[in-house]
Amino acid sequence: MVNASESVRAEARRRARVTRVFPGNGGSLRSWGRALRVHQWLKNLLVFVPLVTAFRLADPASVFAAIGGFVAFCMVASGGYLANDLLDLSADRGHPAKRHRPLASGALAVQSAVPACAALLAGGLLLALAVSAALAGWVALYAVLTLAYSMWIKRVATFDLLALAALYTLRVLAGGGDALRGRGRARCECCRWRRALRRRAPRWALPTCAG
Repeated sequence: MVNASESVRAEARRRARVTRVFPGNGGSLRSWGRALRVHQWLKNLLVFVPLVTAFRLADPASVFAAIGGFVAFCMVASGGYLANDLLDLSADRGHPAKRHRPLASGALAVQSAVPACAALLAGGLLLALAVSAALAGWVALYAVLTLAYSMWIKRVATFDLLALAALYTLRVLAGGGDALRGRGRARCECCRWRRALRRRAPRWALPTCAG
C-alpha cells in the first residue's frame, strides 16, 4: 500500500494480507530529480540547433529566446513524465524494474505529484507564450503529443517510433522559429536602409531585398 491513511490500512489488513506499506511523503530532492527525469533535459538542447546553424549565437535576443524555449520544454517534458508515471502507477508497481520509480515505490507521494504535474505543464506553456506565440504553439503541440504518447501511442509499435521521432523534431522546429523571424527582421532592415539611401545614390547601386 502507498500513501494510505491508517483507517484504509486497517481495513486492507482486515480484508487481505498486506505485504508492504509505503509511507506518504513529499519526496526527497533526489526522488524529485528522478521523477522529473532531469537527465533527459539534455534532449531539449535541440532548440539551440537552428541558432547554431544560422550562426546567430552572437545575437542576444535570439539566445535569450532560445534559453526561454529550452526552459519551457524542460518544464513541459518533466510534467509529461510525471503524468506518464501517474497514469501507469498500478502497472509500474507490478513491474520488476519500474516498481523502483519514485511514485511507484512510494518515495514520492501522489498528492504531491499531481499538482506538480499541472504546475509544470501550465508554467512551461506560459513561459513559452512570454517568449512568443509561435513558441507557445510548438510547446503546446509537444505537450499534447507527450500526453497522447503516455495514454495510447506507446502501446502501438509503429506509432510509438513515429511519435518519438516527432518529439525530437518539434524541439528543432521550435528553435527554428526565432531564426526565421530574425531573417525577416534582417530583410526589413535591408529595405529600410535601401529606402533611406534612395535619394542619395543611383537606383542601380542599391541592394535588393530579395532572398
